Parts: sequence; structure tokens; C-alpha cells
Amino acid sequence: MYKLVTTLTMTAVAFLGPVVPANAYTYNHGAISIGNNGTYAAIVVDYPTWQEATVAANNRCGYTDCGWVITFMNQCAAAAVSSSGHWGWARESSIGYADRVALDWAGAGAQVIVHGCTSGS
Repeated sequence: MYKLVTTLTMTAVAFLGPVVPANAYTYNHGAISIGNNGTYAAIVVDYPTWQEATVAANNRCGYTDCGWVITFMNQCAAAAVSSSGHWGWARESSIGYADRVALDWAGAGAQVIVHGCTSGS
């Protein structure tokens, strides 16, 4: 009897596949792409891989040489530029914190150009 129960249980597990909890952790990727001209930028969030997020951000950037990419996962990110053309960017736990860090790195007179958060942040 024990052998039969074990066999039936193993067969049921093999048939149903692995059991994944309803609250299974997911990875939501995002990317920021910035053009070399210093004025174009784009952000995308909630892509299944960083590679897909990178391609999507470059495609949305709106300039032919976009490609300086910042990737992030289950976080918020921001990019800022100062009036003198200095860029700052950050990946942080909140949008406000990401904005502040990006502004600090960009320097005096900076403005946030793009920011956003993935669903997992």
C-alpha cells in the first residue's frame, strides 16, 4: 500500500508540474536610454529581461545615437541634466530618492528628464 500511494503522489506531482506559490517573486526590469546629444532620454519599466528593457528604451529615446543605458530591476530610477549639460542618474528604492540623487549628481540647475518605477519596487 505504501508503494502505491508514493507512486500515485509522484505521478500527480510530475503531471501537475512544480508548485509555485501565488506570491512568487518576479523580476521587473527597466532601463533609461540617453542620447549623446544631451537632450533626448526615455525610460521603460516592467519588462521580463534587462535586454528587452534596453532595446525598448533605445527605441523610445527619439534620437539616432541613443544608447547610454542604465538598467534597474524592482526599483525606481531617474535621470537629470543640468543647464551646462552634466547628467546624473540613480537607481533607488523610491522615485523621490532617485530624483534627489540624480539631481545631486547632475549639479546646479539640474532638472529631472525621466523617472519611473517598476511594479516590483
